[in-house]
Amino acid sequence: MIEITLITPTRNRPNDLKTFLESVKNTASNPASIEILFYVDDDDHVTIPLINNFEQEYKDFNVHFHVGKRSDHFSKDYYNFLSNMAKGRWVLAINDDSVFMTHGWDLIICDKMQTAAEKFGDDILLGIVQDGMERHGDEKAKPTMACWLLSSKEYVNLMDGLLIEKIYTWGGDYWLGLVFTKAQSGHRKVYILDVLIEHNSHHANPRKSPDKHLPQPESFAHFQRIEAAHPCVFTIDDVLGMINKINKYIKDKHAKNLS
Repeated sequence: MIEITLITPTRNRPNDLKTFLESVKNTASNPASIEILFYVDDDDHVTIPLINNFEQEYKDFNVHFHVGKRSDHFSKDYYNFLSNMAKGRWVLAINDDSVFMTHGWDLIICDKMQTAAEKFGDDILLGIVQDGMERHGDEKAKPTMACWLLSSKEYVNLMDGLLIEKIYTWGGDYWLGLVFTKAQSGHRKVYILDVLIEHNSHHANPRKSPDKHLPQPESFAHFQRIEAAHPCVFTIDDVLGMINKINKYIKDKHAKNLS
């Protein structure tokens, strides 16, 4: 049975894709419980010819590629689209340059999320894993957010997607972290800091010697163009709206269970 679904778009980066999949293969404990969903643009002539090989090589991990139109709206058309397809109880949004570093990460995540779900009686949770980014002070022990968004299919169904649709590219991780910091007094955040998922990109450069620095990928400039055309307009009022929706859902569900 699939317990956790990993979701990400990928474009023209077969080497990163291979590194990512190998890291999952080398660290996961229970492949049959994992599903990996990719979105590939229909004009990606580098990745599309490799899809059958990838799906066959990593079939134990239920790997599937969806080919569709290219979009500037990464949150809605890539991540939320895939999150709605997900079969797992838990849904983790990552990148195709992610590298899973912790052995048994799948069991650790599922166990800690399950423990929290049993405590609260539902799956409206935000898991916080280590993303390798430098943090200081209180943020080191209890980060507001992680670059890799981890929640549940129940949350996806409630919000019609894992990411915040008003945000096209960057920033959704921070704002969702803020929502869960404030919703239910922050008790629905599940800290899973013994699981590390690294960036195999320039994001990791601050922790590396200059000779090991990686260049910004082509997608970085593409994101900048999207951000210029569709700047983030998410506000604290939007945060409060999401909190109210979460609180009402939890209240109504538990009232129904008691009746």
